Amino acid sequence: MAAAGPPHATALVMMLLGSVYAIDNGLGLTPPMGWRSWNSFGEHVSQRRLELVMDGMVARRRQVDGVPMSLCDLGYCDAGLDDNWQACGSGSDGFSFHGSDGSSIVNQATFPNFTAMTEHAHRLGLRAGWYANNCICSEQKSATSEMYERDVHYMARVWGFDSVKLDGCGTQRDLDLWARLINQSGRPIMIENCHWGGTVPTKDWCPWNFFRTSGDIFAIYGSVVANLLTTVHWAREGLSRPGCWAYPDMLEVGCQRGPPGDDLSPGLSLDETYSHFGAWCITSSPLTLSHDVNNDTVMDEVWPIISNREAIAINQAWAGHSGSPFKESTDLLSLPGARVQLPAWQYFYKPLGSGRVAVLILNHGPSPRRFHLDMKEVPLLPCVQCVMRNVWQQVDGSVDGSLDVELLSHDSAFLVLAPFETPPPQWTCHAYEEWQGDWWCKQVGTVNDIEYKFFGGDGTCDDCRCCKRPVAQGDQAQAAAATDLYQNSVIGADLPVLTTQADLAQPGGWGCWRYVAEQNDEWCKTAGVQGNQEIVYDGGSGLCGPCTCCARTIADWDCHHYLPGQDETWCANAGVVEDQEMEYRLMTGGNNFCGKCHCCKRSTAGKLVGMTTVLAQDDRTLVINNQADGAYLDSMGKSIAGGLALRLTYWGQAPEQMSWLDSPPCGSESCSGANAGEAVVSDLKVLPIPGSPGRSRLAGPAPPTHSPAPAWPPPPVLPGRPAKQPQPAQPAPTPWAPPPPTPLP
Repeated sequence: MAAAGPPHATALVMMLLGSVYAIDNGLGLTPPMGWRSWNSFGEHVSQRRLELVMDGMVARRRQVDGVPMSLCDLGYCDAGLDDNWQACGSGSDGFSFHGSDGSSIVNQATFPNFTAMTEHAHRLGLRAGWYANNCICSEQKSATSEMYERDVHYMARVWGFDSVKLDGCGTQRDLDLWARLINQSGRPIMIENCHWGGTVPTKDWCPWNFFRTSGDIFAIYGSVVANLLTTVHWAREGLSRPGCWAYPDMLEVGCQRGPPGDDLSPGLSLDETYSHFGAWCITSSPLTLSHDVNNDTVMDEVWPIISNREAIAINQAWAGHSGSPFKESTDLLSLPGARVQLPAWQYFYKPLGSGRVAVLILNHGPSPRRFHLDMKEVPLLPCVQCVMRNVWQQVDGSVDGSLDVELLSHDSAFLVLAPFETPPPQWTCHAYEEWQGDWWCKQVGTVNDIEYKFFGGDGTCDDCRCCKRPVAQGDQAQAAAATDLYQNSVIGADLPVLTTQADLAQPGGWGCWRYVAEQNDEWCKTAGVQGNQEIVYDGGSGLCGPCTCCARTIADWDCHHYLPGQDETWCANAGVVEDQEMEYRLMTGGNNFCGKCHCCKRSTAGKLVGMTTVLAQDDRTLVINNQADGAYLDSMGKSIAGGLALRLTYWGQAPEQMSWLDSPPCGSESCSGANAGEAVVSDLKVLPIPGSPGRSRLAGPAPPTHSPAPAWPPPPVLPGRPAKQPQPAQPAPTPWAPPPPTPLP
């Protein structure tokens, strides 16, 4: 294309003297955010495609906290071109796409008017990004000063671009010269140094706004982790900082197979996508999206991740350190997509100011793993008793010294820790009532603004095993109530739709089996009885909460010898008989947790057994599978009969699931996290299901065919994680049709 000479050529030549120590353009003071074209279109890019992407970046098709928002509303406002705008082979004097006067020659079949394209971006409130020192048909002949001058002149003064990616393929690799010319143009232009870690800053030299620390990234987890670790040196040396950010390449969030034609990138799972985005956030990496923003299927999947404003705020914060690991495994592993061995797990931190510290725990290994986080190990954290924010779930909690987290393979936990605004009150002794015990203290959490916690007589509240303390109403009360959910369950796992004291798991019931060494789901399916533990694969359907592998202690089970009139059918349906819980088992060869017997028993004296309860109000019923003893349910029934209104804390998803309530706790909005509410259900009746209240859903194969198998109501529907993949509204649990109500005492 025809080109006019650059103005003020003499002044430009004089500016080439000396070095540029920093790019003083006022840009990049926080990590840049935007989008580039390579992973979506590769070499098949065009002006029309970019303009459609720009339209997609400002479209408010989705919501954040109930408010329609676009990508640009969230901060992703730079729409950048990434190679193949040039007319390959059209150059002069041995150059690939530069003319005799040094001007770049644009392929006008695919980019008919750069100026119109940038004006389209500006009308939408976006910034437009250019690309130079191209890789496709790269220049191999030594670059002339005129090539730099012409490229900057057109980029800044004719076409009106606002940012530029300077790649490392051709011969225009003089970043000082690029920076001088761009500074002199008078147009603030964000500069990306994409020399793959070959041209890097010093403490007093950084003529760009962000710099690549790695080679190209691919849409496979090993590549993501390998690129992430190239930022560590620069963070620890203080060389990733405002105006000069370390950058391990663009995000692969939502990218399937990387750029078109790349068969080596299978794409990331949802857990891997969370970990990838969280890792870029906690290391202050520029957040450059590269997926198809107009593909609704992809956008619906990744929207909860890329629109997480708390994660973005961590990325944008600056309190003196850009984020790096403070603890990692010494065991190394090889992952597809990585050319180096990687630690099996890592803990990253980033200070956020005012005593707040973000922590990201990453499980790079192939199996689920339990992680322990000690507050004393977190750099710059000024508290041991801390308030905690779960960034992925967007719910509050608190930590007293440490917490445990179980993560799936390639999953992550993203937390913000901070000191309490006021010190929490001291713990005092709680004296158990007749029906309470250690099991109750371990599970109850916060009731009536009193937080209970089991310490086992370690001196926290003298020699008392169960301690209590008051909590303030409002946010702190909710944080305290959530503490046990964090410390006793999996961070990032499903929370129950509702919690009442009757819904808590008790000793003798099923609990999570935590995998160690080579154990996994396949091991669980065939484990059977291990020592004094019966182990059953449940797949996460609710037998022991969110875990896939469940276990229960069986040492107290004995063989039951049939009395006259008793047989296998009787055992399968007996339930609890005279303080003896019966369970029918039929395993190969008769080997069982009570010896060679098929009918096992254990005493329920002083113990708690399972029971299913129906809460009924008028013509509405709710089935709750719980683990509680008859004395407790009787006590609850008497209280309700006396006029008590049962309060249910709702952590659920779709309010229509709660239509049996007098009124949904959050109006027409879904309840989750800080929005969780309480609802009152009055005039309820507690109706134990007749039959065998001690039965388990996984009590073994059905009894002989001549005996009718007991019918069990389905478990409560558990919601998906609200801050992760939004789940469609699920139907309420199938109600069991109760018999005529039995008068309560």
